[in-house]
Amino acid sequence: MSPSKKSDKKSAATEPKLSKKARVKLAERAEKKAEKAAVAAKKAKAKAIKAKEQAKQKAKKEAARAKDRSKEHTPKGDTKAAPTSAVTPPARAPRAARAASPKTPTARATRPATSGTPSASWTLVSLRARAKEQGLAGYSRLSKEALLQALSAKR
Repeated sequence: MSPSKKSDKKSAATEPKLSKKARVKLAERAEKKAEKAAVAAKKAKAKAIKAKEQAKQKAKKEAARAKDRSKEHTPKGDTKAAPTSAVTPPARAPRAARAASPKTPTARATRPATSGTPSASWTLVSLRARAKEQGLAGYSRLSKEALLQALSAKR
């Protein structure tokens, strides 16, 4: 026999036999514990259901608020509000296509900086624009004074 079987026999032999009354009490205690566990499980289930319902109500309220916000931003002549799920941002060209497309000069870059000869009253931006028009190399690194000197020397 293994040591555990010996100890089981010893404990069974040394345990006093319970009377009928004691066994009934033990059974009643076990039933009470089972009832308490069942009540606790019911409470937990009810709490979970209540939390789920509250989450649904909160989601409904948020949807109603979002709908109200979208109504606030609709034009006056438009009586129907656009569905919030149907609003999509304008389509953009893929990043590779945007990077590959040649950049067209803006109106500022093609317009002459100012008329006349450059002076100290000109801004650095206008001096750089004039330097670019005249084809001056390295103009972006030059200070305002250096740009004035370079432009006056170029004339």
